[in-house]
Amino acid sequence: MTITTTLQRLQAAGACNPRYEHLKEALGPIGPDDPINALQILEYNGALGLEWFLNSSACIENPKPALAEYKRITDSAQAEYKRIEDSAWAEYNRITDSAWTEYKRIEDPARTEYNRIKDQATAEYMCIEGPAQAEYDRIMGRALVEYLRVTDQALADILKN
Repeated sequence: MTITTTLQRLQAAGACNPRYEHLKEALGPIGPDDPINALQILEYNGALGLEWFLNSSACIENPKPALAEYKRITDSAQAEYKRIEDSAWAEYNRITDSAWTEYKRIEDPARTEYNRIKDQATAEYMCIEGPAQAEYDRIMGRALVEYLRVTDQALADILKN
């Protein structure tokens, strides 16, 4: 079955401008009333463009038989896709359920061990941090006093001259 249209009919049927311009460019030099085969629309604008065309008022010939055949084929393909998708999801769930169960089995003991080690390290840090901070403050205090003494002296010497 051959189904055709023209650029003028596509425009009158409300073809979207970007796809219309794409088709026009892909077809090359063509007049507004020159015939365009549905296979050309499929080639240049894909299945969605062809489906829009067959459902539009742009067809010169009656598209109903072609649409019925398209629906028969796509319904069958959609059913097969759904069957495969359901099977794939079932396998995915089987694998991930098993992995999730194993993760949960391991996670609690691992988290307990992590917290034990972290708490031990935190306690050790707290024992060391106080004296270390005091020593730092003692050294920095002396350093600050020395810095101020030297800078004060330097400023005094500069201002004398």
